[in-house]
Amino acid sequence: MTEQSAERIGETLEIDNVVEKKPTIDSLVYDILTSRLYQLQKDTTKELEELKERQKEVQKLHDLIAKVNSLTSKDGEVKVDEELFDMLQDAIKNSDNDDFVNDLKINPDSLKILKEGKTYKPEDRQRLIENIRMHVEDLNTQNDMQLQTVTQLTNERYETYQMARAIMKPLDEDKKQKARSIAGR
Repeated sequence: MTEQSAERIGETLEIDNVVEKKPTIDSLVYDILTSRLYQLQKDTTKELEELKERQKEVQKLHDLIAKVNSLTSKDGEVKVDEELFDMLQDAIKNSDNDDFVNDLKINPDSLKILKEGKTYKPEDRQRLIENIRMHVEDLNTQNDMQLQTVTQLTNERYETYQMARAIMKPLDEDKKQKARSIAGR
C-alpha cells in the first residue's frame, strides 16, 4: 500500500505511540489496481523497446542489401570495399557479447564474409542476399508476434481501467448515499 493511499483513507489506530492507518476497501482496491496498471505499463514499455531494437536491426540489414546491390557489377559480382566489409561484420553475432541486440544478429556460420578487396561471384552474392533476407524475415516474424503481445497488454490495461471504474463506482455511490442519509436528505 502506498503512503498516499494510507494517508488518504483509513481509521487511525495508536499502538505503542506508532500511528498506523487501517486500510479500507477503497484504498486496497486502489493499490491493487494501481500496481497492476504500473506492471502492465512496465511490460508494454519493455516489449516496445525490444521491438524498436529489432526494427533498427532490420533497417541495418536492408541498408546492407542496398549496399550489396549498389556494388554489384554488370557481371553480378560484388567487390568488397571497406564500408561493405564493416557492414557485414556488424551484421554477424559477436561470440563475446551476450546482450539482446547481439541476439538479433546473423549467425556467423550462415554468412560468408570475404576480406576487403575480394570479390563475391554471382552465386555467392545471391546466397549472401538470400541469407540476409531470410534473417530479415525471421526478425519481421518476431516483430509481428511481439506486436500481438503489445496489443494484448494494451487491451489488458484497458480492461483493468474499466474494472477499476466498475469497482470504484458502487463504492463511491455507497459513500454518497451514506452522506445523504446522515445529512437527512
